[in-house]
Amino acid sequence: MSKKLLCAAAIGLALMSGCASVPMAPKERDAELKAFQAPPHDKAALYIYRNSFAGQALKKSVSIDGKVIGETANNTYFYQLLSPGAHTLATESEFSDNAISLDAKAGQTYFVRQAIKMGAFVGGAKLEVVSTAEGRQEVLKSTLALSSQATSTPAPSAPSAPAVQLVAVEQPYQQPVAAAATQAPAASASPRKNRAQQLDELAKTPDLSYEEYQRRYRLITD
Repeated sequence: MSKKLLCAAAIGLALMSGCASVPMAPKERDAELKAFQAPPHDKAALYIYRNSFAGQALKKSVSIDGKVIGETANNTYFYQLLSPGAHTLATESEFSDNAISLDAKAGQTYFVRQAIKMGAFVGGAKLEVVSTAEGRQEVLKSTLALSSQATSTPAPSAPSAPAVQLVAVEQPYQQPVAAAATQAPAASASPRKNRAQQLDELAKTPDLSYEEYQRRYRLITD
């Protein structure tokens, strides 16, 4: 066996035996979906779960009708509401997607298993429809992964506030009041200190040199 094949085999073995992680949905939503309530009367419910021991280091994307809903890790699942009719479910595999068809009926719940299988290099994946009993048992062992197209029951909309009609009211014309010709006299400036007060303050000023004292004295007395 060549060195390249040995290297590829080693990489593949590492990927098949490690652990991958994906974004997870809120725990409250996970618990809600594990009650397996019937879907709305005009929709079908779909659980896609993964529980393969092999390939735990691999993340494999899942798509519905050509739109990727997210990536799986081991012991995770997705939940989607489908319109009745034919749908194409696909999983990323080693070289290309593997797909199956599902004819969804309104009011029904379907369980699909994503299985990881050995591949030439990194491992592939396939999808298969399983029974309700098997699907419920395996979903209960798994945790809800965050889907890029998460579905939930819409909350009832709050009643809208009544519309408010704005009515323009015409105001009578008022003659503008002429500005007063004279303005109130500004407050008079504070009276200037007299010479005696200034000399008194100069005498009380601390730490003055003789030259600075003489300079200020001449400014006051001149």
